[in-house]
Amino acid sequence: MEYTKDIVFNVKYAGKVEKIKLRDRKWTSKLIRIYEDNKFIIITLLLTTILIVLDLCMVSNFIKLLMEL
Repeated sequence: MEYTKDIVFNVKYAGKVEKIKLRDRKWTSKLIRIYEDNKFIIITLLLTTILIVLDLCMVSNFIKLLMEL
């Protein structure tokens, strides 16, 4: 039965065991993995930072405008 499956599906077996070497991870792949794992938290922090900076700029411009009047 198994031999018949091997013939029908054209399965070939290696004569020796081959070892697979894993590549050393680069720092960019580590950053990408961290980003993929914590995508929601990173986007939330980035958006919060952008909004805080935007708010500070607007308040600063408003104060300058009031000083000129």
